[in-house]
Amino acid sequence: MAQFSVSTQSLAATSALCKVGGEVDSTGFEMMEEEFGKLLGAGVKSLILELSALENLTAAALGSFVNCDRLLKERGGGLVLVLLRPANEGLLELLNLKDALTVADSLEAARKMLGNTQIRAGAEKERA
Repeated sequence: MAQFSVSTQSLAATSALCKVGGEVDSTGFEMMEEEFGKLLGAGVKSLILELSALENLTAAALGSFVNCDRLLKERGGGLVLVLLRPANEGLLELLNLKDALTVADSLEAARKMLGNTQIRAGAEKERA
């Protein structure tokens, strides 16, 4: 089991890239929720979640993604999941969430969906 990690990088004034990896256990879930809270508190409207290193999606993580997406949409933005592992993408389909959550195959496609084509220089924060 890989240790949970989450890191964020600013893309523009109100958008960010959040990389989530490892196994989402109870501690990892709390760290992820805390990071989402910080991003929302900082005024982020659009968020890309890069999930290529996420081992297994859990129901709790999916619930958190759906809630975060709802809050971002209320601000006029949204959430895009990108680079999901095939098993995790299959879980989205199994739970009928593929249409509820926006999924992209690449970071470039996700940025275009959110209108961000360039990453602005910003400090990356990582918690493990």
